[in-house]
Amino acid sequence: MRHKALHAEKSDEKHVCDFEGCGKDFKYEWTLRDHFKAAHENQFKFNCEFCTKKYGTKSSLEVHMRGHFGVKPFKCFKCK
Repeated sequence: MRHKALHAEKSDEKHVCDFEGCGKDFKYEWTLRDHFKAAHENQFKFNCEFCTKKYGTKSSLEVHMRGHFGVKPFKCFKCK
C-alpha cells in the first residue's frame, strides 16, 4: 500500500504533528501516524538489529529487514 502512494498523484497537503512542541510535517498521513506512535507514544517494541528503526509489529520489522538483505519479493509494474 505504501509503495503505491509513491506513484499516486502528489498533493501539497502536509500532515503536521500536533504534539506540543513537535510540529514536524509529513507528506503522507501514514508517516505522521508512524512518527506519532514512535516519537510520542513509545509503542514500537520491535527494534532492528542493523539500524536505529523501531516497529510496532513483528511483521513490519520483517518487511523492513528485507531491505537490509536486498530481498524484493514483489515487482512494481511502474518501477520495473
